[in-house]
Amino acid sequence: MISGVLQTATSRTDALALAGAIGYAHFDEIGEKAFEELELAYASTIAPRFREKPDIRPWQNVNFYWAKCYFKNTIQEVFAKCLPDTYRKRKITSASTEIMFGSMREDHKDIIPPMFYGNSLAFIPEVLSFLGQGETLRIKTDILNEVVEGKEITRDLVKFGEASEELREKYNDPSGLYLTPTSLQYTPKTCFAIATRPLERKIFTYLDGSGFLSRFHTIQICIPDQMVSRINTGSSWQKDLSEDSEIAAKMTELKTFNTELMTYWSLHSEPIHLPDYNNVWLPISQTADTIARTYAEKLDLDLKNIWNIRVADEILREINAFKMLYPHCTEEQLLSWCNAKRLQHFFEFAVSPDIAKEVFTEAPKLASLCFDLIQSTFKGRKAVTRGEIVANLEAQGFKRPTIDRAKDRCKRSSEYGKYDFD
Repeated sequence: MISGVLQTATSRTDALALAGAIGYAHFDEIGEKAFEELELAYASTIAPRFREKPDIRPWQNVNFYWAKCYFKNTIQEVFAKCLPDTYRKRKITSASTEIMFGSMREDHKDIIPPMFYGNSLAFIPEVLSFLGQGETLRIKTDILNEVVEGKEITRDLVKFGEASEELREKYNDPSGLYLTPTSLQYTPKTCFAIATRPLERKIFTYLDGSGFLSRFHTIQICIPDQMVSRINTGSSWQKDLSEDSEIAAKMTELKTFNTELMTYWSLHSEPIHLPDYNNVWLPISQTADTIARTYAEKLDLDLKNIWNIRVADEILREINAFKMLYPHCTEEQLLSWCNAKRLQHFFEFAVSPDIAKEVFTEAPKLASLCFDLIQSTFKGRKAVTRGEIVANLEAQGFKRPTIDRAKDRCKRSSEYGKYDFD
């Protein structure tokens, strides 16, 4: 039955089709796509390192990036039920930087391990809630950038210098937790499946500039009005699927498959070769290059912002994840699966990230209207108190962020001079 999948490869059946069917039964098209990506991400976590480039992480981090209230958290919870019982997974909604780094217990008798240590897959259902705001966001982003990439983490803390010899002997594994006289070190091996709602431009710019977003394979799903209507009026998500024997059987089947897959690769844990260059990677990279150039020419974008080594690595990891699911697939089957349509979604987010429309489409219109009202109401006055403007416009139904944006425009206005809002 399931074990036969490990002997005979097909292009898009068995594990991926099974995952997609379970996802669709629960959450329609959104679930189908998300479950396929999560199954590939899971497969990547049990992949050995590459022989030729051991510095490339084999696991594929995924970012579900679409409108809030559309199943992201629940998708992660349902998929987690399809993973082996012994597989280390964890759902994380919040954490202090202290817990993220790891620390020493107050009695100095043991350490508090870094929160990601020992977990193969971490689910973060809302990344902005996890990261927080201001300085906290920047600190946590810096930590996660290293953890997500699988780079060595070093936590310097005075309390580590007070550790006993017994404790130092307990944590002296360079490949695990390693306690030095002044620090705690470890190399994370955790795959991340995060969820993000469309970001405001300021947050998007920071996360993108920090390299955080580029460390994920971002799955951007457009939710048109037709999909909303279908989901809300006839979707199976409204039904109680806990007693649906057919869906329960499929979930059990996928869990069994994933358990056997983990066992299979634990017996074949030697580093693997990168895909053959001439027969596999060259035609795939050429197709990807064509897609990227088409986007660049059509949208007048620089190719370097679309097609770079990080994207190439993400494609490489997905190819490898497919091989983990179907160890005996041929090069032809791999190429057939990794077609132009499959490759295209690696570029969609880079080309057109769906930044929050309510902030950057409707908001400018409101700010413009607010700006016009400020000018007409206070025309001829160079000094206007902020309180006057806020009270006047709030009485007309404008919200404070819109008023602030309009205020900034007034300050830059050459026609009406500089208003004094302070």
